[in-house]
Amino acid sequence: MATSDFLFYSMSQDSNTAHGLWHINRRQSLGNGGNGTDGKGALGAAVTNSSLSNPLSANDDSGNPLASTYARMFAYSKGQDYNGDFKGSGNTVVLAAAQGGDNYPTNNNTSGDYAYSCRAFMRLENPSGNGAQAGIGTNIMLLHKSVHDNGSTQFSSQNNDTYSTEFGGTPGTELDAKNGIVTGYQLQLKTQKNPSDGVTHANQGDSCGTNAVPVLQLVAPKKGDIDDQSDIESQTCSGTYAFNTWYHIRFDLHFSGGSDVLTAYTAPISGAGSAKASGIGNETWTQVGTMTVAGASGAFIAWNDDYLRHSGYAVTCGANPTNGASFAMSNGHDALIDRFQFLTKDVS
Repeated sequence: MATSDFLFYSMSQDSNTAHGLWHINRRQSLGNGGNGTDGKGALGAAVTNSSLSNPLSANDDSGNPLASTYARMFAYSKGQDYNGDFKGSGNTVVLAAAQGGDNYPTNNNTSGDYAYSCRAFMRLENPSGNGAQAGIGTNIMLLHKSVHDNGSTQFSSQNNDTYSTEFGGTPGTELDAKNGIVTGYQLQLKTQKNPSDGVTHANQGDSCGTNAVPVLQLVAPKKGDIDDQSDIESQTCSGTYAFNTWYHIRFDLHFSGGSDVLTAYTAPISGAGSAKASGIGNETWTQVGTMTVAGASGAFIAWNDDYLRHSGYAVTCGANPTNGASFAMSNGHDALIDRFQFLTKDVS
């Protein structure tokens, strides 16, 4: 897909190098030909797939293209060394309406007769090789029923704020990078804790990172108040996940019996059932998690919602050094994505 097929949103961009995470989106924006405050940080950076350890294969076994020449990377580890208060930075990328078909966005599917599927190769890179660190974490996620207030504005941004209320605040918090979440349903490959892990930015302290290997988790935050611990719903998926390793991940959404059903799948990277062996679109998917968001839940998003209706992906990074002490941003984790796909299916 081309850049023009998506709408890019970036939060926290700052010219002050001492602001660590706030500064990284500015640097990414400038690298993409932007002015540092225009939202082009959400484009990320290009990284040559073949330069990575455990790279994706350039072609499948039939000789058809598999990996892109350049994966998209959000290089949080390349920020300035960090000290100070808890800060977060993040980016949301949603599919433009013209690219999703007649039943996208979801408010074009008010009866819920169509299922939605986002798929991509994703990974969390730990360039320092020092393992996870409690003071910092990164999440990369696939999204359904996420927000863009008008569905058309490209490269929008919000500077230096914990919360983002895009274009004046309707429908509420869009991107809470400190807490590792965005508005809408999400499937997160994560090392950053979110409120479903029992912490928020007010008391998270130096425990914002998982201090462990990545996990895969379904998350449905409260509509309009996404860091509310009382209503956020989550389900950790099965399987083991590691740094510096590609995973083929699928996130489906369908409506059933008055509820939204969120389902997570993975497919192997190589061997039987993989896209490498069978080609993109012919993978063997294994369900690794499912979660039902009841219609009466505070996290439920109606199919005719005027704002919460987009699919795509997002990345967040949050950092808080112990007692304000500094640490090297190179200990942080980079988020990478390649070969994003969006599909719909009639399930009536």
